[in-house]
Amino acid sequence: MIFSEEPIVDNSEDEEPDENKLKRRKTREAKMDEHQRVIREAEVKEKAQHEAHVTLENRKLLFPKWTLKRIQNEVIEWRMSLPLIMVPINCSSRSISST
Repeated sequence: MIFSEEPIVDNSEDEEPDENKLKRRKTREAKMDEHQRVIREAEVKEKAQHEAHVTLENRKLLFPKWTLKRIQNEVIEWRMSLPLIMVPINCSSRSISST
């Protein structure tokens, strides 16, 4: 006999899996779902930390630490370079208001 009498299509999957198999499958799927959720949360946290780090580095490049001190010094130097205005010593608010 050249041909076998066994069916070509596997019908073993058509059978109802028993309750233990279903429970194990559901437990395994729940664990995988939980695992995937943890992975997604970790990826989101990592992305947020990376973006915060990049933002901080960009701010450091744009606004170096010495900028405030340098600006203050430049203002002081600028004010020192202005000519002094001579104000008479005897000029006070009382003498001005009484006249």
